[in-house]
Amino acid sequence: MEQDNQKLFSLYSAVNTLAYIAKMAQKGTATSGQLAGLNDRFQTGLAQVQQYLGTTGFNNFKLQTAKRRTRRPPPPASLLAASPIPPSNW
Repeated sequence: MEQDNQKLFSLYSAVNTLAYIAKMAQKGTATSGQLAGLNDRFQTGLAQVQQYLGTTGFNNFKLQTAKRRTRRPPPPASLLAASPIPPSNW
């Protein structure tokens, strides 16, 4: 279990770094040169995470990837207007 925890922490750290790089790229102040550098670092880091997942075994569980799901769109305004929430009598 201890080995799994260490491996998961390594994975968490790597994914956290990728999230930080993505957040930096979303700032409106980044130049095109900075964006190119951030993209290179992100792609390299993502490849390293994928390689790590492909070569690292865990003892007590199995990591699985999931397909990305899109968010369900909100209901149309006409539907919301047709069924208002009744006022509370509290």
